[in-house]
Amino acid sequence: MRASAPTSRWAVSSAASTGRSPRRTIAPRGASSRRSSGPSGGSTSCWPASTRSTRAWSPNCAARSTRRAWTSGTREDDVIRPRFAAALRTLAVLAALALLHVPEALEAQGRTGRQRARDQRERLDERWRYTLALGSFRYDPADDRFVSVGLRADFPLSEYLQFEAHLQGVRPEFLPEVGTNRVSATLIVFELGIQWRYRLGPLEPYTGVSGGLFARRDSDSDGRRFTRSTVSFPLGLRVDVSDNLTLMGEYRIRRDGHEIFTVTDTDLLVGVGLRF
Repeated sequence: MRASAPTSRWAVSSAASTGRSPRRTIAPRGASSRRSSGPSGGSTSCWPASTRSTRAWSPNCAARSTRRAWTSGTREDDVIRPRFAAALRTLAVLAALALLHVPEALEAQGRTGRQRARDQRERLDERWRYTLALGSFRYDPADDRFVSVGLRADFPLSEYLQFEAHLQGVRPEFLPEVGTNRVSATLIVFELGIQWRYRLGPLEPYTGVSGGLFARRDSDSDGRRFTRSTVSFPLGLRVDVSDNLTLMGEYRIRRDGHEIFTVTDTDLLVGVGLRF
Protein backbone atom coordinates (compact mmCIF):
# COMPACT_ATOMS: atom_id res chain seq x y z
CA MET A 1 0.00 0.00 0.00
CA ARG A 2 1.24 3.51 -0.94
CA ALA A 3 2.36 5.68 1.94
CA SER A 4 0.30 8.87 2.41
CA ALA A 5 1.92 12.27 2.21
CA PRO A 6 1.97 14.55 5.21
CA THR A 7 -1.31 16.27 5.98
CA SER A 8 0.25 19.70 5.59
CA ARG A 9 1.03 18.89 1.90
CA TRP A 10 -2.48 17.81 0.96
CA ALA A 11 -5.92 19.38 0.58
CA VAL A 12 -9.06 17.34 0.49
CA SER A 13 -11.78 18.15 -2.04
CA SER A 14 -15.27 17.04 -1.14
CA ALA A 15 -17.98 16.14 -3.69
CA ALA A 16 -20.85 15.37 -1.40
CA SER A 17 -23.36 16.48 -3.95
CA THR A 18 -22.27 13.80 -6.44
CA GLY A 19 -21.81 11.01 -3.93
CA ARG A 20 -18.30 10.32 -5.08
CA SER A 21 -15.50 9.44 -2.72
CA PRO A 22 -13.14 12.21 -1.65
CA ARG A 23 -10.26 12.99 -3.95
CA ARG A 24 -6.88 14.15 -2.85
CA THR A 25 -5.30 17.02 -4.76
CA ILE A 26 -1.85 18.44 -4.35
CA ALA A 27 -1.68 22.09 -3.26
CA PRO A 28 1.32 24.29 -2.61
CA ARG A 29 2.78 24.39 0.89
CA GLY A 30 0.79 26.67 3.15
CA ALA A 31 -2.03 27.18 0.66
CA SER A 32 -4.65 25.88 3.10
CA SER A 33 -3.91 28.72 5.52
CA ARG A 34 -4.06 31.40 2.80
CA ARG A 35 -7.36 30.63 1.12
CA SER A 36 -9.44 32.78 3.44
CA SER A 37 -7.03 35.67 3.90
CA GLY A 38 -3.68 37.03 2.78
CA PRO A 39 -0.81 38.03 4.99
CA SER A 40 -2.68 41.21 5.99
CA GLY A 41 -6.03 39.60 6.43
CA GLY A 42 -7.18 40.48 2.90
CA SER A 43 -10.45 39.26 1.48
CA THR A 44 -10.67 36.04 -0.61
CA SER A 45 -11.86 38.17 -3.49
CA CYS A 46 -8.19 38.21 -4.64
CA TRP A 47 -8.72 34.69 -6.00
CA PRO A 48 -11.04 33.76 -8.88
CA ALA A 49 -13.93 31.55 -7.81
CA SER A 50 -12.87 28.73 -10.14
CA THR A 51 -9.37 28.50 -8.72
CA ARG A 52 -9.98 29.65 -5.15
CA SER A 53 -9.36 26.14 -3.80
CA THR A 54 -6.17 25.42 -5.71
CA ARG A 55 -4.47 28.74 -6.49
CA ALA A 56 -1.99 30.30 -4.08
CA TRP A 57 -2.37 33.85 -2.70
CA SER A 58 -0.58 36.40 -4.86
CA PRO A 59 1.32 39.44 -3.50
CA ASN A 60 0.16 41.42 -6.54
CA CYS A 61 -3.41 40.94 -5.36
CA ALA A 62 -2.55 42.51 -1.98
CA ALA A 63 -0.83 45.39 -3.76
CA ARG A 64 -3.91 46.01 -5.87
CA SER A 65 -6.12 45.95 -2.76
CA THR A 66 -3.81 48.41 -0.99
CA ARG A 67 -3.75 50.64 -4.07
CA ARG A 68 -7.55 50.61 -4.28
CA ALA A 69 -7.81 51.53 -0.58
CA TRP A 70 -5.24 54.35 -0.98
CA THR A 71 -7.02 55.62 -4.08
CA SER A 72 -10.34 55.64 -2.18
CA GLY A 73 -8.74 57.59 0.73
CA THR A 74 -7.15 60.03 -1.73
CA ARG A 75 -10.51 60.67 -3.34
CA GLU A 76 -12.07 61.40 0.06
CA ASP A 77 -9.20 63.79 0.88
CA ASP A 78 -9.72 65.51 -2.46
CA VAL A 79 -13.31 66.23 -1.35
CA ILE A 80 -12.59 67.16 2.30
CA ARG A 81 -9.54 69.37 1.79
CA PRO A 82 -11.25 71.96 -0.47
CA ARG A 83 -14.15 72.20 1.98
CA PHE A 84 -11.75 72.66 4.90
CA ALA A 85 -9.80 75.31 2.99
CA ALA A 86 -13.03 77.13 2.12
CA ALA A 87 -14.06 77.09 5.79
CA LEU A 88 -10.66 78.52 6.80
CA ARG A 89 -10.96 81.28 4.21
CA THR A 90 -14.44 82.14 5.48
CA LEU A 91 -13.19 82.32 9.07
CA ALA A 92 -10.25 84.50 8.00
CA VAL A 93 -12.58 86.92 6.21
CA LEU A 94 -14.90 87.10 9.23
CA ALA A 95 -11.94 87.70 11.56
CA ALA A 96 -10.62 90.48 9.30
CA LEU A 97 -14.04 92.15 9.21
CA ALA A 98 -14.27 91.90 12.99
CA LEU A 99 -10.82 93.47 13.42
CA LEU A 100 -11.80 96.27 11.07
CA HIS A 101 -15.01 96.85 13.00
CA VAL A 102 -13.44 96.93 16.49
CA PRO A 103 -11.73 100.36 16.14
CA GLU A 104 -14.92 101.84 14.71
CA ALA A 105 -16.94 100.39 17.58
CA LEU A 106 -14.47 101.74 20.16
CA GLU A 107 -14.45 105.15 18.50
CA ALA A 108 -18.24 105.18 18.36
CA GLN A 109 -18.38 104.19 22.01
CA GLY A 110 -15.96 107.01 22.85
CA ARG A 111 -18.05 109.46 20.87
CA THR A 112 -21.16 108.20 22.62
CA GLY A 113 -19.55 108.68 26.04
CA ARG A 114 -18.37 112.19 25.19
CA GLN A 115 -21.73 113.10 23.71
CA ARG A 116 -23.49 111.73 26.79
CA ALA A 117 -21.26 113.80 29.08
CA ARG A 118 -21.83 116.88 26.92
CA ASP A 119 -25.59 116.29 26.95
CA GLN A 120 -25.51 116.00 30.72
CA ARG A 121 -23.57 119.25 31.03
CA GLU A 122 -25.99 121.00 28.70
CA ARG A 123 -28.94 119.58 30.60
CA LEU A 124 -27.48 120.82 33.88
CA ASP A 125 -26.51 124.19 32.40
CA GLU A 126 -29.83 125.04 30.81
CA ARG A 127 -31.02 126.47 34.12
CA TRP A 128 -30.33 129.48 36.24
CA ARG A 129 -28.12 128.94 39.26
CA TYR A 130 -28.59 131.09 42.35
CA THR A 131 -25.80 131.30 44.91
CA LEU A 132 -25.86 132.67 48.44
CA ALA A 133 -22.36 133.71 49.45
CA LEU A 134 -20.70 134.84 52.67
CA GLY A 135 -17.32 136.48 52.70
CA SER A 136 -14.67 138.66 54.20
CA PHE A 137 -14.55 142.09 52.56
CA ARG A 138 -11.45 144.23 53.01
CA TYR A 139 -12.38 147.90 52.71
CA ASP A 140 -9.30 150.01 52.04
CA PRO A 141 -10.39 153.31 53.73
CA ALA A 142 -11.06 151.41 56.97
CA ASP A 143 -7.96 149.22 56.59
CA ASP A 144 -9.89 146.29 58.01
CA ARG A 145 -12.05 143.31 57.00
CA PHE A 146 -15.80 143.03 57.44
CA VAL A 147 -18.43 140.37 56.89
CA SER A 148 -20.16 140.56 53.53
CA VAL A 149 -23.29 138.90 52.21
CA GLY A 150 -23.82 138.34 48.51
CA LEU A 151 -26.45 136.98 46.18
CA ARG A 152 -25.64 136.10 42.60
CA ALA A 153 -27.25 134.45 39.60
CA ASP A 154 -25.50 132.93 36.61
CA PHE A 155 -26.62 131.39 33.34
CA PRO A 156 -24.50 129.65 30.66
CA LEU A 157 -24.01 131.35 27.33
CA SER A 158 -21.93 128.55 25.80
CA GLU A 159 -19.81 125.61 26.86
CA TYR A 160 -17.08 127.96 28.11
CA LEU A 161 -18.84 131.26 28.85
CA GLN A 162 -21.52 132.24 31.33
CA PHE A 163 -23.31 135.40 32.37
CA GLU A 164 -23.28 136.58 35.99
CA ALA A 165 -25.28 139.11 37.99
CA HIS A 166 -23.93 139.91 41.45
CA LEU A 167 -25.32 141.91 44.39
CA GLN A 168 -23.34 142.32 47.61
CA GLY A 169 -23.69 144.27 50.84
CA VAL A 170 -21.18 145.21 53.59
CA ARG A 171 -21.55 147.11 56.91
CA PRO A 172 -18.11 148.51 57.85
CA GLU A 173 -17.32 150.67 60.89
CA PHE A 174 -14.33 153.01 60.85
CA LEU A 175 -12.97 156.46 61.68
CA PRO A 176 -13.32 158.76 58.67
CA GLU A 177 -10.62 161.08 59.98
CA VAL A 178 -8.32 161.30 62.98
CA GLY A 179 -10.09 162.88 65.91
CA THR A 180 -13.59 162.23 64.57
CA ASN A 181 -16.20 159.89 65.88
CA ARG A 182 -16.45 156.32 64.67
CA VAL A 183 -19.09 155.93 61.99
CA SER A 184 -20.78 153.01 60.31
CA ALA A 185 -21.53 152.81 56.64
CA THR A 186 -23.43 150.65 54.21
CA LEU A 187 -21.69 149.53 51.04
CA ILE A 188 -23.74 148.18 48.13
CA VAL A 189 -22.14 146.62 45.06
CA PHE A 190 -24.08 145.63 41.95
CA GLU A 191 -22.25 144.06 39.00
CA LEU A 192 -22.84 142.30 35.70
CA GLY A 193 -20.09 140.19 34.25
CA ILE A 194 -18.86 137.54 31.85
CA GLN A 195 -16.99 134.51 33.16
CA TRP A 196 -14.82 132.01 31.35
CA ARG A 197 -15.10 128.49 32.77
CA TYR A 198 -13.80 125.01 32.06
CA ARG A 199 -15.41 121.83 33.32
CA LEU A 200 -13.31 118.96 34.68
CA GLY A 201 -15.92 116.44 35.74
CA PRO A 202 -17.65 117.93 38.79
CA LEU A 203 -15.05 120.72 39.04
CA GLU A 204 -15.49 124.07 37.29
CA PRO A 205 -12.66 126.60 37.65
CA TYR A 206 -13.54 130.03 36.33
CA THR A 207 -12.34 133.60 35.95
CA GLY A 208 -13.77 136.69 34.34
CA VAL A 209 -14.44 140.41 34.52
CA SER A 210 -17.39 142.32 35.96
CA GLY A 211 -18.44 145.94 36.03
CA GLY A 212 -21.14 147.87 37.79
CA LEU A 213 -21.90 150.36 40.55
CA PHE A 214 -20.42 150.91 44.00
CA ALA A 215 -22.54 152.88 46.50
CA ARG A 216 -21.67 154.13 50.00
CA ARG A 217 -24.10 155.48 52.57
CA ASP A 218 -22.77 156.65 55.95
CA SER A 219 -25.07 156.46 58.97
CA ASP A 220 -24.11 159.99 60.06
CA SER A 221 -26.19 162.72 58.49
CA ASP A 222 -23.02 164.62 57.75
CA GLY A 223 -21.35 161.54 56.28
CA ARG A 224 -20.61 160.72 52.72
CA ARG A 225 -23.18 159.51 50.23
CA PHE A 226 -22.13 158.69 46.71
CA THR A 227 -22.40 156.16 43.88
CA ARG A 228 -19.46 155.41 41.66
CA SER A 229 -18.38 152.81 39.09
CA THR A 230 -16.55 149.62 39.97
CA VAL A 231 -14.63 146.92 38.11
CA SER A 232 -13.73 143.52 39.56
CA PHE A 233 -11.80 140.43 38.49
CA PRO A 234 -12.96 137.13 40.05
CA LEU A 235 -11.03 133.87 40.26
CA GLY A 236 -12.87 130.89 41.70
CA LEU A 237 -13.87 127.25 41.71
CA ARG A 238 -17.29 125.60 41.68
CA VAL A 239 -17.92 121.98 42.65
CA ASP A 240 -21.11 120.17 41.58
CA VAL A 241 -22.19 118.09 44.56
CA SER A 242 -25.33 116.93 42.74
CA ASP A 243 -27.44 117.92 39.75
CA ASN A 244 -28.89 120.84 41.70
CA LEU A 245 -26.36 121.65 44.45
CA THR A 246 -23.08 123.52 43.91
CA LEU A 247 -20.36 124.70 46.28
CA MET A 248 -18.35 127.81 45.42
CA GLY A 249 -15.13 129.48 46.56
CA GLU A 250 -13.89 132.76 45.11
CA TYR A 251 -11.28 135.49 45.45
CA ARG A 252 -12.17 138.85 43.87
CA ILE A 253 -10.12 141.99 43.37
CA ARG A 254 -12.12 145.15 42.77
CA ARG A 255 -11.46 148.76 41.93
CA ASP A 256 -14.14 150.84 43.64
CA GLY A 257 -14.59 154.48 42.69
CA HIS A 258 -14.89 157.14 45.39
CA GLU A 259 -15.49 160.89 45.33
CA ILE A 260 -11.93 161.86 44.53
CA PHE A 261 -9.89 158.67 44.09
CA THR A 262 -10.29 154.94 43.39
CA VAL A 263 -9.51 152.35 46.05
CA THR A 264 -8.54 148.70 45.72
CA ASP A 265 -10.68 146.33 47.76
CA THR A 266 -10.52 142.54 47.99
CA ASP A 267 -13.18 139.97 48.71
CA LEU A 268 -13.02 136.32 49.84
CA LEU A 269 -16.29 134.44 49.32
CA VAL A 270 -17.69 130.96 49.91
CA GLY A 271 -21.19 130.01 48.92
CA VAL A 272 -23.82 127.41 48.16
CA GLY A 273 -25.64 127.43 44.84
CA LEU A 274 -28.91 125.84 43.71
CA ARG A 275 -30.16 125.32 40.16
CA PHE A 276 -33.79 125.93 39.29
